[in-house]
Amino acid sequence: MRRGRARRRGPGGSSTSSWTGCGRLPSGRGGERLRRHAGRAVPPSAGRRTGVPGHADVQPAFVIDPCFDVLARNRAQEVVLGPGIRALLPEWEAEAEWRAGLLRQQAAYELDNPRCRELIDELTTTSPHFARLWEAHEVVEFRSSVRRYRHPRAGDIEVPFVRLAVREAPWLSLICHFPEPGSESARRVRGLVTLPE
Repeated sequence: MRRGRARRRGPGGSSTSSWTGCGRLPSGRGGERLRRHAGRAVPPSAGRRTGVPGHADVQPAFVIDPCFDVLARNRAQEVVLGPGIRALLPEWEAEAEWRAGLLRQQAAYELDNPRCRELIDELTTTSPHFARLWEAHEVVEFRSSVRRYRHPRAGDIEVPFVRLAVREAPWLSLICHFPEPGSESARRVRGLVTLPE
Protein backbone atom coordinates (compact mmCIF):
# COMPACT_ATOMS: atom_id res chain seq x y z
CA MET A 1 0.00 0.00 0.00
CA ARG A 2 1.52 3.31 -0.97
CA ARG A 3 1.85 5.98 1.66
CA GLY A 4 1.84 9.70 1.38
CA ARG A 5 -0.32 10.12 -1.71
CA ALA A 6 -1.55 13.67 -1.95
CA ARG A 7 -5.04 12.78 -3.17
CA ARG A 8 -5.97 9.37 -1.89
CA ARG A 9 -9.27 8.16 -3.24
CA GLY A 10 -11.73 6.48 -0.95
CA PRO A 11 -14.32 3.85 -1.87
CA GLY A 12 -16.48 5.14 -4.66
CA GLY A 13 -14.03 7.44 -6.35
CA SER A 14 -14.61 10.85 -4.84
CA SER A 15 -11.29 12.28 -3.78
CA THR A 16 -11.28 12.25 -0.01
CA SER A 17 -9.47 15.58 0.00
CA SER A 18 -12.81 17.18 -0.83
CA TRP A 19 -14.31 15.77 2.38
CA THR A 20 -11.51 16.86 4.72
CA GLY A 21 -12.76 17.94 8.09
CA CYS A 22 -15.97 15.92 8.14
CA GLY A 23 -14.86 13.43 10.77
CA ARG A 24 -12.15 12.38 13.20
CA LEU A 25 -10.96 9.10 14.59
CA PRO A 26 -12.42 8.28 17.99
CA SER A 27 -10.18 8.40 21.01
CA GLY A 28 -9.27 5.48 23.25
CA ARG A 29 -9.54 1.86 22.18
CA GLY A 30 -11.73 2.61 19.16
CA GLY A 31 -9.16 4.90 17.60
CA GLU A 32 -6.31 2.54 18.41
CA ARG A 33 -8.19 -0.33 16.78
CA LEU A 34 -8.74 1.68 13.61
CA ARG A 35 -5.09 2.69 13.47
CA ARG A 36 -3.95 -0.90 14.00
CA HIS A 37 -6.25 -2.36 11.35
CA ALA A 38 -5.53 0.39 8.86
CA GLY A 39 -1.81 -0.28 9.24
CA ARG A 40 -0.95 3.41 9.07
CA ALA A 41 0.37 6.01 11.42
CA VAL A 42 -2.19 8.58 12.49
CA PRO A 43 -1.25 11.92 14.10
CA PRO A 44 -1.94 12.27 17.85
CA SER A 45 -4.51 14.96 17.06
CA ALA A 46 -6.73 12.20 15.66
CA GLY A 47 -7.83 11.28 19.16
CA ARG A 48 -10.99 13.33 19.11
CA ARG A 49 -14.59 12.27 18.90
CA THR A 50 -15.91 11.35 15.46
CA GLY A 51 -17.91 14.28 14.09
CA VAL A 52 -21.29 12.97 12.94
CA PRO A 53 -23.89 15.75 12.75
CA GLY A 54 -26.61 15.57 15.45
CA HIS A 55 -28.33 12.51 16.96
CA ALA A 56 -25.41 10.22 16.15
CA ASP A 57 -26.72 7.65 18.63
CA VAL A 58 -29.50 6.66 16.20
CA GLN A 59 -27.62 7.10 12.94
CA PRO A 60 -26.21 3.80 11.69
CA ALA A 61 -22.57 4.37 10.76
CA PHE A 62 -19.46 2.34 10.01
CA VAL A 63 -15.84 2.89 8.97
CA ILE A 64 -14.30 1.15 5.96
CA ASP A 65 -10.82 1.05 4.50
CA PRO A 66 -9.91 1.30 0.77
CA CYS A 67 -10.72 -2.42 0.31
CA PHE A 68 -14.16 -2.04 1.92
CA ASP A 69 -13.21 -3.98 5.06
CA VAL A 70 -15.38 -2.75 7.94
CA LEU A 71 -13.07 -1.59 10.73
CA ALA A 72 -15.63 -0.23 13.17
CA ARG A 73 -19.37 0.32 13.53
CA ASN A 74 -21.64 1.99 16.04
CA ARG A 75 -24.43 0.35 18.00
CA ALA A 76 -27.10 1.72 15.66
CA GLN A 77 -25.39 -0.03 12.74
CA GLU A 78 -25.29 -3.29 14.69
CA VAL A 79 -28.90 -3.14 15.87
CA VAL A 80 -30.62 -1.72 12.80
CA LEU A 81 -28.67 -3.28 9.95
CA GLY A 82 -26.71 -6.07 11.60
CA PRO A 83 -24.59 -8.60 9.71
CA GLY A 84 -27.35 -9.98 7.45
CA ILE A 85 -27.53 -6.98 5.16
CA ARG A 86 -28.58 -8.95 2.09
CA ALA A 87 -31.80 -10.11 3.72
CA LEU A 88 -32.70 -6.50 4.58
CA LEU A 89 -32.34 -5.11 1.06
CA PRO A 90 -35.35 -5.76 -1.20
CA GLU A 91 -33.33 -4.32 -4.10
CA TRP A 92 -30.34 -6.59 -3.49
CA GLU A 93 -29.52 -7.25 -7.15
CA ALA A 94 -29.10 -3.55 -7.89
CA GLU A 95 -27.09 -3.15 -4.67
CA ALA A 96 -24.79 -6.04 -5.61
CA GLU A 97 -24.15 -4.56 -9.07
CA TRP A 98 -23.42 -1.17 -7.51
CA ARG A 99 -21.00 -2.61 -4.94
CA ALA A 100 -19.14 -4.66 -7.56
CA GLY A 101 -18.79 -1.52 -9.68
CA LEU A 102 -17.49 0.42 -6.68
CA LEU A 103 -14.92 -2.28 -5.95
CA ARG A 104 -13.74 -2.34 -9.55
CA GLN A 105 -13.36 1.44 -9.54
CA GLN A 106 -11.46 1.38 -6.23
CA ALA A 107 -9.24 -1.53 -7.33
CA ALA A 108 -7.67 0.73 -9.95
CA TYR A 109 -6.19 2.80 -7.11
CA GLU A 110 -5.12 -0.22 -5.04
CA LEU A 111 -2.95 -2.10 -7.54
CA ASP A 112 -0.15 -2.42 -4.97
CA ASN A 113 -2.49 -3.44 -2.14
CA PRO A 114 -2.39 -7.23 -1.59
CA ARG A 115 -5.55 -7.14 0.53
CA CYS A 116 -7.57 -5.78 -2.39
CA ARG A 117 -6.27 -8.50 -4.72
CA GLU A 118 -6.97 -11.13 -2.05
CA LEU A 119 -10.56 -9.91 -1.66
CA ILE A 120 -11.27 -9.95 -5.38
CA ASP A 121 -9.74 -13.43 -5.77
CA GLU A 122 -11.78 -14.73 -2.84
CA LEU A 123 -15.05 -13.30 -4.13
CA THR A 124 -14.57 -14.46 -7.72
CA THR A 125 -13.67 -17.96 -6.50
CA THR A 126 -16.46 -18.42 -3.94
CA SER A 127 -19.33 -16.48 -5.54
CA PRO A 128 -20.42 -17.20 -9.11
CA HIS A 129 -22.75 -14.21 -8.81
CA PHE A 130 -19.89 -11.84 -7.98
CA ALA A 131 -17.73 -13.44 -10.69
CA ARG A 132 -20.40 -12.59 -13.30
CA LEU A 133 -20.65 -9.03 -12.03
CA TRP A 134 -16.86 -8.65 -12.01
CA GLU A 135 -16.57 -9.90 -15.58
CA ALA A 136 -19.07 -7.27 -16.70
CA HIS A 137 -16.36 -4.64 -16.02
CA GLU A 138 -18.88 -2.07 -14.81
CA VAL A 139 -17.24 0.86 -13.01
CA VAL A 140 -19.25 3.24 -10.85
CA GLU A 141 -18.46 6.09 -8.50
CA PHE A 142 -19.92 6.55 -5.06
CA ARG A 143 -22.94 8.82 -4.94
CA SER A 144 -24.96 9.68 -1.88
CA SER A 145 -28.44 8.23 -2.21
CA VAL A 146 -31.29 6.62 -0.28
CA ARG A 147 -31.33 3.02 0.86
CA ARG A 148 -34.52 1.09 1.42
CA TYR A 149 -34.43 -1.64 4.04
CA ARG A 150 -37.08 -4.19 4.99
CA HIS A 151 -36.40 -4.87 8.65
CA PRO A 152 -38.06 -7.95 10.21
CA ARG A 153 -39.06 -6.04 13.36
CA ALA A 154 -39.45 -2.44 12.19
CA GLY A 155 -40.82 -2.85 8.67
CA ASP A 156 -39.78 -0.65 5.75
CA ILE A 157 -37.11 1.96 6.47
CA GLU A 158 -35.73 4.58 4.06
CA VAL A 159 -32.51 6.35 4.99
CA PRO A 160 -30.27 8.70 3.02
CA PHE A 161 -26.58 7.78 3.29
CA VAL A 162 -23.34 9.66 2.66
CA ARG A 163 -19.62 8.94 2.69
CA LEU A 164 -17.38 11.13 4.82
CA ALA A 165 -13.62 11.07 5.28
CA VAL A 166 -11.64 11.15 8.50
CA ARG A 167 -9.47 14.27 8.47
CA GLU A 168 -6.31 12.63 9.85
CA ALA A 169 -6.86 9.33 8.02
CA PRO A 170 -8.31 10.15 4.58
CA TRP A 171 -7.84 6.59 3.34
CA LEU A 172 -10.70 5.63 5.68
CA SER A 173 -14.35 6.37 4.91
CA LEU A 174 -17.18 6.90 7.37
CA ILE A 175 -20.50 5.75 5.90
CA CYS A 176 -23.41 7.42 7.69
CA HIS A 177 -27.15 6.84 7.38
CA PHE A 178 -29.32 9.84 8.29
CA PRO A 179 -33.03 9.09 8.78
CA GLU A 180 -35.08 12.15 7.83
CA PRO A 181 -35.93 13.96 11.10
CA GLY A 182 -39.56 13.46 12.05
CA SER A 183 -40.13 10.75 9.45
CA GLU A 184 -41.62 7.33 10.06
CA SER A 185 -38.24 5.81 9.18
CA ALA A 186 -36.55 7.95 11.86
CA ARG A 187 -39.12 6.81 14.41
CA ARG A 188 -38.58 3.15 13.51
CA VAL A 189 -34.79 3.44 13.62
CA ARG A 190 -34.92 5.18 17.00
CA GLY A 191 -37.27 2.51 18.31
CA LEU A 192 -34.83 -0.24 17.33
CA VAL A 193 -31.78 1.51 18.76
CA THR A 194 -33.38 2.42 22.06
CA LEU A 195 -34.67 -1.08 22.76
CA PRO A 196 -32.94 -2.71 25.77
CA GLU A 197 -29.95 -4.84 24.75
